[in-house]
Amino acid sequence: MGSYPDMSLSDARRERSKWAAYAERGEDPIAERERQRLEAENSQNDPTFEEVAAMVFEARKERLRGDGVRGRWFSPLKLYVTSRLASAVSAP
Repeated sequence: MGSYPDMSLSDARRERSKWAAYAERGEDPIAERERQRLEAENSQNDPTFEEVAAMVFEARKERLRGDGVRGRWFSPLKLYVTSRLASAVSAP
């Protein structure tokens, strides 16, 4: 859980209670903690659509007319797709 300066006694007690609840239900708290850690890592490593689109644009812009400088390839994508995706994800 952590040492004293990193975690207060009350926080440590809450953590212990949380993991004890898993054990009481017959679940493995260590396996659950590992699953949560992996899930957090995977969600942080996944690029967003906008990041992938920017990577594709950078990879292809040499083959585009005018090196894609005028933004005619990427701007519609940014205006119409990524903004709509962002608003759809943030909507409840």
